[in-house]
Amino acid sequence: MLPAAATAAAREAVQCIEDTLAIPAVSTAVRTARGMLNHLGLEPIVPGAGTLRA
Repeated sequence: MLPAAATAAAREAVQCIEDTLAIPAVSTAVRTARGMLNHLGLEPIVPGAGTLRA
């Protein structure tokens, strides 16, 4: 469960940075999630994980 908890914390941190500073932010966990969603042909939308920039 540790990796899942770390990933959740990263998503929350990225969203907090984006909300606070009003600029895009990214982390390795967020970028990995975007890559997996793209590979599966799914929309890159994960609530609370920032904007999932390409």
